[in-house]
Amino acid sequence: MILAVIAWMMWRSGDSAANVVAKYVALFGFSWVLMIAMGLYADPRCQRRASVRSGLADGQLATVVPGSGVYFALFQAIWICHAISAYLAAAEIAAAAWLSHWPAAVLLLLAAGTAAASAPALTVSGRLRPGGIALTPDGLVVRGWSSRTSLRWNEIAQVRCTFDQMPLLDIVGTATAHWHRHDLIPSITFRGTRKQIWMLDRPPHRSCLVLECPRLAVDRRKLYRFLAYYLETPSARAELGTHAALERWSGLG
Repeated sequence: MILAVIAWMMWRSGDSAANVVAKYVALFGFSWVLMIAMGLYADPRCQRRASVRSGLADGQLATVVPGSGVYFALFQAIWICHAISAYLAAAEIAAAAWLSHWPAAVLLLLAAGTAAASAPALTVSGRLRPGGIALTPDGLVVRGWSSRTSLRWNEIAQVRCTFDQMPLLDIVGTATAHWHRHDLIPSITFRGTRKQIWMLDRPPHRSCLVLECPRLAVDRRKLYRFLAYYLETPSARAELGTHAALERWSGLG
């Protein structure tokens, strides 16, 4: 709010330099509003009323837990703000001093803007997405923002709720679990090692896959009970992907 007032006063001041700076103050303030909104959305007290739905995963009928489009959109909006700020600054510096100054600042700002814009660009191309979890009769398919991980039911030892700055859901694999992980975004090679451009999902670590609950559109406690039921009741897994699984979700309250 304070930054918005400052930006408005600078814009109305009539000073050309203040007019130039005003839009950057406004963009900076708006990016802070978005980050605060992400934090509030991640608060455990924030209620989520979305429901599961039927779908397909790996050619099988599945019960799909949707990802949070709101949380994902807030993340993208932050990077769009950063990209706009960098590109605007590069354009204004280039227009004012390209012929009289070495263009290092312009090139650095263009590089920063391109890096920030890569997240929205990957989203438009379908590489980044809100994700979700698909439960099939054979196992789980976790569709993260930038990766896809699958694990069979008989390779899952435990599902548990934890907390580390935000509510988490741990999927603990057995000692012999085979985690099938596939990255959905491009990577670059640096010193002989391939690195993802964006690594937005926590990889399985010590036979445990950690899911950030704010990224999911459903109530985390209800999801925990839903997953735990099918983990502990193998005979019920055949209903996954059918209307019976949707009714079971509704019955959890």
